[in-house]
Parts: sequence; C-alpha cells; structure tokens
Amino acid sequence: MRFTGKKIVFCIFLFLFGFMIISCSAKSDFSLIQVNGEIISHEEIQHVLQRYEDKGEFIKVSEEDVVKSAIEEVLVLQQAGKLGITVDEAELDHKMDALKNMNQSLFYDLAIKQYGDIGNYREALKLRMLYQGTRDKIMSDYVKDNPIDVELVKAEMVSEGVIQDKSEYDKEENSDLVSQFTHSYVLKKGKEYFDEWVHSLVENANIEYVYR
Repeated sequence: MRFTGKKIVFCIFLFLFGFMIISCSAKSDFSLIQVNGEIISHEEIQHVLQRYEDKGEFIKVSEEDVVKSAIEEVLVLQQAGKLGITVDEAELDHKMDALKNMNQSLFYDLAIKQYGDIGNYREALKLRMLYQGTRDKIMSDYVKDNPIDVELVKAEMVSEGVIQDKSEYDKEENSDLVSQFTHSYVLKKGKEYFDEWVHSLVENANIEYVYR
C-alpha cells in the first residue's frame, strides 16, 4: 500500500484534531522514506505543505511535522488489517453525502481542487475512517482491560476544582457533572495509551530515509 496523495488528508486531520506527534528523525534532503517497506516520497510531503500554505495563517506546520505525522499514519494503518478494522462502504457513502450536504462548495473545493477528483477524496475519507477505527479499538480495548479507579477520578476532580471535596462525588445533584467528568477522564486515559502505542510502533518500525 503506497503512501499516495489520497492518504495525505490525514496529515491535516491529525493536526486539526490534536493528535500527538511522536519524535523521530527527519531530514529535508530525502527523496523518499520507507516505513516497513511502504513508501512516502518527498514530493508527497511537499504536496501536503503546499496545502497548508494555501490555507494562509490558519495553521503553520513544518516539513518535519508533516513527515512525523505521515510516518505515524502509515504505521497505524498497517495495524488496521491485523486488528480486523474495516470500513463499511454504506457508512462511507453516508459520510460523503453528509459532508456534501453540509457545505457543497467546500466539499467540491476539497474534492476537486485538493484531491483531483471525487474518487480520490472518497478514498482519503475512507482511510481517515480506517485510522479512526483503529484508534478507537486501541483506546476501547485499553479502557476495557483497565477499569477506572473511582478514587483516582475523585482525586482528579478535586485537584481540578470540579468539586471541593471527595464526599461531593456521591451527591445526587452532582451525578451529571460526575458522569461528564468520568467520560472525559476515560477518553483522556485512552488517548494517552493510544499515543504510547503509536510511539511504540515508531520505535519498532523499520524506517529508512533514502537521500538524494
């Protein structure tokens, strides 16, 4: 599976949704990178950077940032098949229709101007869903195997000033607040584990830079 322009959408989404960038060496004079045998070309990285430049002051990233994000994306997608993660075509079509109906002009701007045609944009969205499905499974499995310690949640709520004392945790009037905080706490712990998991993928990957 080659890292083509169809996949580049992830570099944008990873930054916009706040995915942590894992540190790894990157040089600007490479011609391509092989990630467990999968190729990322310098030309493809430059294509992503151009997209950011086209967005003006909206967001600023460096070539190194894009390279790191691209490597992580490839590694996560390589794990998707091993984990049995797939994308339902009907759900993909539904998301395409929802995006189109939400803002038709923006939809065609992304699909045509940035991806060449609707087919490429659809493939990029499919890969994004595949990435998210893999992330969600890793997070879900971690939470399932590591039940939340209520005492830790209480301590965290007190430390963040959500409640003044641990005894307030069990009060009925705070039930909605406790539920919301616990949900956020679980997501945070799952996300932390996912970041560690991605970091381990990077550490154990065969990443080779081919220079000009």
